[in-house]
Amino acid sequence: MSNFLDQLQNLDKGWFGFHAMFNYISEERLPHLKLPTLVINDQSSLTKATKAASELISDMNYIELDDTKGGSSSSI
Repeated sequence: MSNFLDQLQNLDKGWFGFHAMFNYISEERLPHLKLPTLVINDQSSLTKATKAASELISDMNYIELDDTKGGSSSSI
């Protein structure tokens, strides 16, 4: 809920992040990453898409966190 409240404080510019994220052509850009990249994935609606995107990165380490859901840990 706090993330949502933070976004509301941005008022007329709050949608910029979402617009950038969903309009960025990552399929074209991710293969250009040449440095070692750690992809940390949680359990959410984007789990499969994040896994697929990680496979586009040549020097990549992938970790999937099983005890999370949408960025929150069950151990907290």
